[in-house]
Amino acid sequence: MNIKQAFHISFQSLLKNKMRALQSTSIFIVALISVFTVICIAQGLLNQIKIQVANYNFGVIWVSVYERMDTFSRDTLTDEDWQRLVQENSDLICAVSPIVYVFDYVDGLVYDDKLYGNNEVIIEGVNEDFIKINKVLQIEQGRFLQHMDVEREQNVCVIGSNIANKIIDGNALGQSVKIAGNNFSVIGVLKEIDVDAENWNNTVLLPSSCALKITGADYHAETFGGIGSYFSSYFVGVKSAESVVDARVAIRSMLESCLNTTDVANITPLKWQEKQMSQGLSVVFAPFVLFSFLVLMVGGCGIMNMMVVLVKERTKEIGIRKAFGATNTDIQKQFLCESVCITIIGCVVGIVFAVPIIYIVCAILHLPLDVIGIPLIPLVGTVLVAVGTGMLFGTYPAQQAAKLEPVAAINSD
Repeated sequence: MNIKQAFHISFQSLLKNKMRALQSTSIFIVALISVFTVICIAQGLLNQIKIQVANYNFGVIWVSVYERMDTFSRDTLTDEDWQRLVQENSDLICAVSPIVYVFDYVDGLVYDDKLYGNNEVIIEGVNEDFIKINKVLQIEQGRFLQHMDVEREQNVCVIGSNIANKIIDGNALGQSVKIAGNNFSVIGVLKEIDVDAENWNNTVLLPSSCALKITGADYHAETFGGIGSYFSSYFVGVKSAESVVDARVAIRSMLESCLNTTDVANITPLKWQEKQMSQGLSVVFAPFVLFSFLVLMVGGCGIMNMMVVLVKERTKEIGIRKAFGATNTDIQKQFLCESVCITIIGCVVGIVFAVPIIYIVCAILHLPLDVIGIPLIPLVGTVLVAVGTGMLFGTYPAQQAAKLEPVAAINSD
């Protein structure tokens, strides 16, 4: 008996025992759904981190300044300090921009007497150099912020394409939007970003001076969904990836001369942050993957129990087949194929059910589906492990079936 015949007989047998096969594979299917979902979401988050870092010009160093824990004082850095840093290290650093996260301090954006909350728009304060640092941002209409806008605290803003097209409904230039009770005139519209991992299409960029006026003196920066103890943060654009280490040294030197210490600042190249976050994701998701594979093993035990029962129920059938010339290898091959068929069906059902779950989880996490990707190697590996599990736990019942004596099997009750 060849493999094709063995699989044909196996499918026919499973069709006769639909409910039992479904019961034995239910845990197996749940485990596969868990594995597929965890792998895809983890891959999506990793892709999102990579896209966010790739959005910036070669390399970006994120500098955050903390309150002194001993005196709770705020040692501030001035624009002149940063300008001097850029001038003295022009071969390393191309631009510096403060980042002021406004969205936690306002209810959202008001246009045409309708409020669009922080789940729909992201409001941040930057300076004129931010577009040099973030290479993914391009102006489609109007202009970007200028130094005079920041210096004079002009109530102007640059908006993302979704805000221009969906909220303002076209012709956004010159329109007025209200933020924290202040009217801001739209002077620029950003070009739509296809893979928008950082949600720039829904962003409103204000002059950093206006943003600080809105947030007030008690401002604490917010990133990655949690309020930190630092009160100011900056993005420093580095001219090349090779310059990151030297630029970091130059920033440390500037902090030492301006603040007399570097202990109140965090200087993190985003490329390093990508690696740290990727490792962090691996640590977070590893227990879920391990648990899913343990459930997979439990599902394999369920398959083995079902196959043992099937061997007992089909003892006469095995005896008759042996009487007509079926070898021990043929019998063993048949029951192994049945185990593999069950796992293949479980894989197909698991993938089918995992897809809508991934969509739902992405919607909850606000994770763009276009950055999920299909991690083929981990998924193929999972399928192979699942099939291997079916073969492993189907071996014992197959061997028991192959050992049956034809006469005893035929005469069994």
